[in-house]
Amino acid sequence: MTPAKLPLYQDRWWRILGVAFVMYVLSFVDRTNIAMAIPAMRSELHLSAVAIGEATSVFFWGYIVLQIPTGRLAGIWSAKRIIFLQLLAWAAISMTTAFVHTGTELWINRFALGLAEGGVLTCTIVLIRAWFTKPERARANTVFLLSLAIAPMIANPISGLVLSVSNWRTMFLLEALPGLVWGGVWLWAIADSPAQAAWLPAA
Repeated sequence: MTPAKLPLYQDRWWRILGVAFVMYVLSFVDRTNIAMAIPAMRSELHLSAVAIGEATSVFFWGYIVLQIPTGRLAGIWSAKRIIFLQLLAWAAISMTTAFVHTGTELWINRFALGLAEGGVLTCTIVLIRAWFTKPERARANTVFLLSLAIAPMIANPISGLVLSVSNWRTMFLLEALPGLVWGGVWLWAIADSPAQAAWLPAA
């Protein structure tokens, strides 16, 4: 049986790349949805423009801290497990954004979110390297990185809809839930390499 004839649940382009694609879309949603909530948050939390700028930029300080260490750890241990732990962490932290009441709490929350999401991209690249040959990797990485363009197309309308019927706290709660659910899909679908994939035919 050739790879082209495999059912979708055994096709690595759909199973590995597809599940990783959705995972990164969810990651992008949880890091950027604050942009839609800023006007209401500024008013309710009495934040200055400077405080908002600091809180949104500190995410990236947290983001850069773990990129190299987690990428290295993924290469010698398990990209699947590291991304799973990060997925649960960032979804939980994003959910707690709904409960911040001061600028300091928001600052800490955004820094923690950056830490939780920091190694996701590098770990996914490690995973793609294990599953796709050198001639395939450019296409695989390109397809995966399309998530950066598609995520805002999905996130902004949904965030706007939630904000139109509720408030920013509800938005953070609702938009974090899919990440927790996707953690179960990730554990079921992903293996670190073809040799570890029980669902892949031996041939």
